[in-house]
Amino acid sequence: MNFILKYINQLFTPKFKPSEEDLSVLEHISKETVHDQNIEVQKEDEVSSNLKFLLLIYDELEAERKKALLNKYGSFEIDFTESSTYYELINEPHRRRISFLCFMIQLVKKEIEEAPHFNTLFISKLFNAVLNTRLNLSEQNIVDFFLLSNSNELAYFHIHTDILLEKIKTYSNENEISKKLIALIRKKVFVNLYGSSYETTTYKKASRILTNWKFRAYKIPFLLLPDYFGNKVNAILVNSEKQKAINLSEILQLLSSPKKEAIYTKKVTTLIIGIGVESFTSLTIEILKLASEFKPKLRSTAYWSSTEKKHIKTTSYIGMFEENLIIVSELLKTLKREALVQNISSDIVAKIAKRSYSLKDNTRLRKGTATLGNLCLDLLAYDLGCEGKEKLKELYNETTYKRVKKRINTVVKTLQKNGEETFLK
Repeated sequence: MNFILKYINQLFTPKFKPSEEDLSVLEHISKETVHDQNIEVQKEDEVSSNLKFLLLIYDELEAERKKALLNKYGSFEIDFTESSTYYELINEPHRRRISFLCFMIQLVKKEIEEAPHFNTLFISKLFNAVLNTRLNLSEQNIVDFFLLSNSNELAYFHIHTDILLEKIKTYSNENEISKKLIALIRKKVFVNLYGSSYETTTYKKASRILTNWKFRAYKIPFLLLPDYFGNKVNAILVNSEKQKAINLSEILQLLSSPKKEAIYTKKVTTLIIGIGVESFTSLTIEILKLASEFKPKLRSTAYWSSTEKKHIKTTSYIGMFEENLIIVSELLKTLKREALVQNISSDIVAKIAKRSYSLKDNTRLRKGTATLGNLCLDLLAYDLGCEGKEKLKELYNETTYKRVKKRINTVVKTLQKNGEETFLK
């Protein structure tokens, strides 16, 4: 144990000078305000305390640790709730937990071969578990962790980007985010992403942070995520009269949630009255028209195929954010619920239906949008009069998709049962 303590103490001697790109978090902790001014912990005592926490947690989780080590991909999650010392640690003051995080980073950076029980995989998982607790991180803390998250010198040590983005979101609720941190998010999250990455939670979280930062001066409570549709709707919001923009953005925020509560309906109706029914209707129709004109992103990339001895070109499809698609669907439902749907052109509804069912990357809204398509077919059949039924007939004759014809058949049979004439014999 003595040689370990001696080695750990050497990590925090003045001779250690971090590079500009890999800042020492400990250096910044000493500059921050301590939440409890009555507690001043000496650095050596802190090191000893952190080491004690680590060793006890390690020993208490021996069985969990062995399971993780047996999994060469590191996908096994260690159950830290099995350790009483871990509970003690995460109930420590914010500053102490941040100190512990920094201690683990320094430990991994020095690669202590004499202490094989300091396994990098275990430390990485413990680090992320502690980081994921409620912590009052400074922006510098977040920047430091971001810089270390993909550091080559910390092999096999991974700081989860999703957790860091959550910390930024929490921090931004009460603080202004600097351009440096925004640039770091762009560099770490958005550079060299493949198409599939645009479907991830990480990309959505980063997009939300950047969108809120971009429009922060407008003081609008909710902006849409930045795809073609979202950017166009955000332009409507920032160019509308202030109170109308605020009310409309609050409506869109309520509608964006996958889970709806009964109270939301009453709130939406109240906000519509605040905007004015006519204004709300015209703004909603304008927004739905933008959805019908949605332009997906098609990213082309090429790679050299050693088998075929030539460059192979591939195209990545990037569709509408799921959150934005939910807004489109809920706006249509809101128009129906508020008895305003007859004001929308059946042509717009038909276009949204077509693009919901389409399997072509250059026209479809996103993958898995049949539910929205079904909603549009119902509106055309039951709510948009003769013009809607005519569009339904056009869709039936144009489509080559069996599931769309089957759905229209079902709708038409319902109309026939109600005694209405239809285009089907």
